[in-house]
Amino acid sequence: MTITLTIPDPVATRVILGYSASRGYSPTIFDPETGATSPNPETRAQYAKRMLIAHVIQAVKQYETQLADQAAAQAVDTDIHLS
Repeated sequence: MTITLTIPDPVATRVILGYSASRGYSPTIFDPETGATSPNPETRAQYAKRMLIAHVIQAVKQYETQLADQAAAQAVDTDIHLS
């Protein structure tokens, strides 16, 4: 299955800037070994796409975890008689 998201040209810059910034994109990266800062090799658009994919994956995992929790709760939802 392929899902295509089309961002119209008039708002593309706004959407990519806003989404990538809201997800933590930095235009520069820091190398702790050298102490140098350099341009981020991942573009904002690449980062936004990667974050969208990560969001979908996380949403599916969260949903499946919820289903598993419900199934486990139902499996142990029986009367327990103690004396």
